[in-house]
Amino acid sequence: MEFQKNTLLFGADPTPRIVAVELGETGTVRIYRREKDGSTSTEVEPFHPFVWCDSDVMDLGIDAEKLEGDLKYGWRVTVDSWKELIALRNGLKKANRSFFAFTDPVQHYLTATGRTLFKDLPFESLKRMQLEVLSFAGGEEVNAEAAADDHIMADSPY
Repeated sequence: MEFQKNTLLFGADPTPRIVAVELGETGTVRIYRREKDGSTSTEVEPFHPFVWCDSDVMDLGIDAEKLEGDLKYGWRVTVDSWKELIALRNGLKKANRSFFAFTDPVQHYLTATGRTLFKDLPFESLKRMQLEVLSFAGGEEVNAEAAADDHIMADSPY
C-alpha cells in the first residue's frame, strides 16, 4: 500500500487540499480548500459534535447510540451545536458520568468525517502567517506615555 493511501494515518475520506476548518454558524463548519490554481474555496457543511460515554445515559434523559464492539466508551451522544456540547459535558460531569470529548471543534469534525488537513497538497501551495501578540501588565499605575515605548508587537507573514 502506498504510504499516503493508508487510511488509518491519513483518514478515510479522500477530500483533498483542505487547509482549514472553522466553526461556523450553529450546527455548521466552514471548510477551506486550496484549489490547484492557488485560489481558496469555502464550503459550509453540517457539524454535529459528539461525546463518547462509558454507559447508556437514558436515565439522564439523553438519547445515546450504542457503538459496535466492546469499547470502554461504547455509547455516542451527538448534539446539534458546540454550545449544546458544552452543556452536555457539564451535565455529564455534574452527574459523575465517565465520558470522553474532544475540546476542539476542528478535531471533532475531522474525526467524525475521516478527513485530514493538507491531503494531496504540495508543500509549495501552503501559505502561512504567524502573528505574535505580547501583552504586559504591571502591578503599579502605568504612565501612558512611558508605556507606549515599553512594548513591542511584531507580525511575520510568510
